[in-house]
Amino acid sequence: MEQSPPFGFSSSDSTETAKIPTASPYQIQKAQKLVDDEQLRAITKDAVKEVLVEMLGLNTIQTQRQWYDTEQAYSRLDLDSAEQLRIMVRDGTLRLEHEVRDVRSPNSQVPRYQFHIEKCSTRLLQRPEKRRSVPLGTRKSNKKIA
Repeated sequence: MEQSPPFGFSSSDSTETAKIPTASPYQIQKAQKLVDDEQLRAITKDAVKEVLVEMLGLNTIQTQRQWYDTEQAYSRLDLDSAEQLRIMVRDGTLRLEHEVRDVRSPNSQVPRYQFHIEKCSTRLLQRPEKRRSVPLGTRKSNKKIA
C-alpha cells in the first residue's frame, strides 16, 4: 500500500520536491486572527486610556473621587454610623478646612459636611495624643466684627 506524500510535498520520479501550498485570502485572514474582536477592543481601550492619561498629565489617583457626603463617608472609613463622623467634627477630631468641608447653601443654618477620605483616614490613624483637637464651638472665627 502506497502512502501519500505529506502536505506540501509531491512525489515525482522518486525525488521529493517542495510544493508551495496555496491558500485563499479568507484562510489567511482566519489563520492570522489570533485574538477575538472583544479582546482586541479591551486591549486597545486600555492602551488608549493609558496614552491619554500620560499625554494629558493626569494621575489616576487624581481622577478618583476624594470628597464624600456624610452618609457615604462613614462606611468608607469603616465607622458604624454617620453620627460618629458628626461627633468627630464637633469634638475637633476631624477639622473643618482640613479633613472636612462645609458645602451648605449660603442661606442654610444646617451644615452639610463632606469628608476627604484619605485625609480622614490619616488623621484617624494618628495617636490621640498627637491629634490636637479643638472643639467646634471654641474655634476662633476669621470673621471681622464691625
